Amino acid sequence: MKTDCKTKKRAMKKLLVIAIGLLLIAPLFVGCDSNTNSAATLKWRFKTEGAIISSPTVVEGVVYVGSWDHCLYAIDSNSGEKKWKYKTGNNIISSPRVADGVVYVGSEDDYLYAIDKDTGELVWRYKTKGDVSSSPTVVDGVVFVGDDGGFLSAIDAINGELEWRYKLIHGNVFFSSPTVVDGIVYIGSHFFLYAIDKDTGKIRQNRDCLMGDFPNRKSNGFSTPAVVNGVIYYAGLLDSSINAISSGSCKFKWSFMTKGNVFSSPAVVDGVVYIVSGGGFIYAIDTSSGELEWRFFIGRNRNYAFFSSPTVSDGVVYVGSSNSYLYALDTNGGELKWRFKTEGGVFSTPAVAEGVVYVGSNDGYLYAVEAESNGQENIDIEE
Repeated sequence: MKTDCKTKKRAMKKLLVIAIGLLLIAPLFVGCDSNTNSAATLKWRFKTEGAIISSPTVVEGVVYVGSWDHCLYAIDSNSGEKKWKYKTGNNIISSPRVADGVVYVGSEDDYLYAIDKDTGELVWRYKTKGDVSSSPTVVDGVVFVGDDGGFLSAIDAINGELEWRYKLIHGNVFFSSPTVVDGIVYIGSHFFLYAIDKDTGKIRQNRDCLMGDFPNRKSNGFSTPAVVNGVIYYAGLLDSSINAISSGSCKFKWSFMTKGNVFSSPAVVDGVVYIVSGGGFIYAIDTSSGELEWRFFIGRNRNYAFFSSPTVSDGVVYVGSSNSYLYALDTNGGELKWRFKTEGGVFSTPAVAEGVVYVGSNDGYLYAVEAESNGQENIDIEE
């Protein structure tokens, strides 16, 4: 069993590396799609030395993001100038979280790092049981994070000491990140969705709440569950589904089948679930009925190539695509407002702050794009 799990883990990692490699050369082969080319305006872009799969976090005028060049960067959100960088021992896929003056981020060197947000100096680091591609969540002075060794850990945010660790029964945590709501930590593994008491580290829900008990409804270690108004929304990688169950009663509400494997995480805003699938569509689904409100085609590629998750702000949903574009769609009907072309596939999830959309690309750049389009083509910026 251990050998099988390790084999699956290596296969998934290899799949991601192949996906990134293909998408780096994709601009040489990708043809046109049917979307209108209404491009937005580039404010600035910042070059790193590796692909940016990590999703940016914007706090007090600074953008924090990790790169495959092993570094965490702090970049001025207005000018695009580097404030500092911190080098870890391997790729950073994890997305940084900022709390109480500290940036928390995982690395594939098997460490969770706590770094001073202003100086870039190490506060502490914690040795995990595997690669940390999962993004940390900070609640009540505790950092929750998953690792590829199959553990969910709760770590004191101040001193980096372990409070508790829970071994997931089946599968690994690849990119799924903890969601903490009402004292419960929700996280997906390769086969199950877990609900764990945030204070004790013990299973909070009975086994009927674990996703593996639903026929043909398998969780995945990539997608992060969303919990809104007592309902858990989660993606089933193996059956291409997005599902909703009651967090209290464990009653299964609905399941919506997409057109491909789901690696992205759901965003739930104003009674609508937004999700992207490997078939190349972003879906808007009614939270009450599970019925489709609209869908929009964001590019055709291999099923595993859609990792970017939707971000919703001021009536617009932003999402990246493996076809190298960042899309902005009206939440009312899914009409294209604009799209912006990078030079590589976009696995990073956009962040929006002060009228600017920040997103990483596999071309190694972090982009800052004006949220309001003026209809201009992409603007070249001098390096």
